Amino acid sequence: MPSAPAPTAATTPGKLLLAVLVVVVATALVYSAVPQLKFTSWDDPQNVFGNPYLSPLNGENFARIWSQGFLGLYAPVTYTFYALQTPLAESLAEQQIGAAPLRNPLVYHVSAVALHILSTVFVLLLLERLFHNPWGAACGALLFALHPLQVESVAWVSETKGLLAGCFGTFALWQYLCFSDHFERGRSLTWLNYALATAAILLAMLSKPSAAAIPLVAAAIDVGWLRRSPLRVALALLPWLALALWVAWVNHSLQSASIAEHPVPLWARPLLALDALAFYLFKLILPLGFCADYSHSPQAVLKESFWWATGALPLGILFWLASLSQRRAWLTAAAVFVVALLPTLGLVSFDYQRISTVADRYAYLALLGPALALAWFLSQGGAGPLVRAVIVCGLLGLGLLGYRQSLVWYNDKTLFTHTAGVNPKSFVAQAKLGNGYYNQGQYDQAVQHFRKAVEIDPSDASVHFNLAQTLRELSEFAEAIPHYRLTIEAKPKFANAYALLGDCYLRLQRFDEADFEYDRALRIDPNNALALQGKRALADVRAGLQQEQRRRQSAPASP
Repeated sequence: MPSAPAPTAATTPGKLLLAVLVVVVATALVYSAVPQLKFTSWDDPQNVFGNPYLSPLNGENFARIWSQGFLGLYAPVTYTFYALQTPLAESLAEQQIGAAPLRNPLVYHVSAVALHILSTVFVLLLLERLFHNPWGAACGALLFALHPLQVESVAWVSETKGLLAGCFGTFALWQYLCFSDHFERGRSLTWLNYALATAAILLAMLSKPSAAAIPLVAAAIDVGWLRRSPLRVALALLPWLALALWVAWVNHSLQSASIAEHPVPLWARPLLALDALAFYLFKLILPLGFCADYSHSPQAVLKESFWWATGALPLGILFWLASLSQRRAWLTAAAVFVVALLPTLGLVSFDYQRISTVADRYAYLALLGPALALAWFLSQGGAGPLVRAVIVCGLLGLGLLGYRQSLVWYNDKTLFTHTAGVNPKSFVAQAKLGNGYYNQGQYDQAVQHFRKAVEIDPSDASVHFNLAQTLRELSEFAEAIPHYRLTIEAKPKFANAYALLGDCYLRLQRFDEADFEYDRALRIDPNNALALQGKRALADVRAGLQQEQRRRQSAPASP
């Protein structure tokens, strides 16, 4: 049975320092390719390199960061962190657009790796605090650090929010355990530990809202592992729970409009949560097939014939763990895994569910559960040399898989080509690949991906517009027309769409229809440059045709 660590089992500083060094070096090696990665077009423009509120560093921009949300989230600590890095990122930029310098991704990637290493060290210290076994704690921390589920959080600049929340959160949990231990033993500095933990938990929640689950993680460890009084634990965590409720309310209000557009029936949410939990268990046990978009939305899941059956996996594992002789330890580790995922399992709707309920980044803190289980298992002393060798080999394998997965995030092309290969139904991947090829002038390749994106989601107006634009570049004017029309149906105030539709009619010599669409564009925007240019071109064409007609009429008849 797990219990509070004995006071006589203290770890020597030398062993602990060596364990920390091993963990830091191993984590740095596995993520050594991350500093070479580029930005991606998936939220990085809005969050980082195109975010106007990150530069210059002044009171007005900081006020904007702390007073409003970005992309449906209130995460001011994250954007403050971005802003503090931006001057160095701009100074290292090799190009600039007009007077505005670009931002070098190296700065953001290096800080991401550093945050992940720091989180891993805090996990090690937490595990060592529980078990007084530095090498068991090191193996648990390495499982947390190296599993490929963590790669998205480290490699994607826009997910720095998760790393900050994880770093502050693991520090808070470590300090909370120090507080609980000191309180039990009547030692000094008890409330300093608690104050540090509370400050860290607030910073974690203001870095990423899903950190609101951290108080539940602390409760699971304190009650389940250390077997302390639930009432005393509840009283200690009450301020944290109040902060969590406030953060949840603020962010839910920011996402309410988007959530209302994609409602999820209440009766389905528990089953969908079990389905999401099964997904993470599969990825945890079989660390293969990771990608940026799994397209695992509630609507997609509910279309599957046996979607309700996937919940049997987590329930089956739960009953199996409950049958073990050391059930309290295993069930507590499982509880940590589940409660860390709780905000993103779909019991409460959130904005990203319109794309997918599941994502690798949501499991970042949840990996603490398996890390706890492994550290506890090794601290029991029953693992022989063969078992230890298997664990070491497993960690090496996870490290190799993690390194390989990090290379996938090199740039848009590698990321979304890989995602489309793993998940051919990924609308995001097909649309992003189409955008990339279009920007490079490779219209034949772009149109293939835009067509696939339209097949996956025929309701998306932006991809219809992009497909129409690509077809227009390929001089497929007749085929572009219906896609411009679908864009206009979704966005009736989009003046450029009317003007470009008019241009297609002009190229097809359907002059009256072209004139009609130009007029519609100018009614919305009287100064629309495309429509004005089209009207002039149409007038020139008509004048030319009239002149040609007069020339023919005035030409002498052939004898």
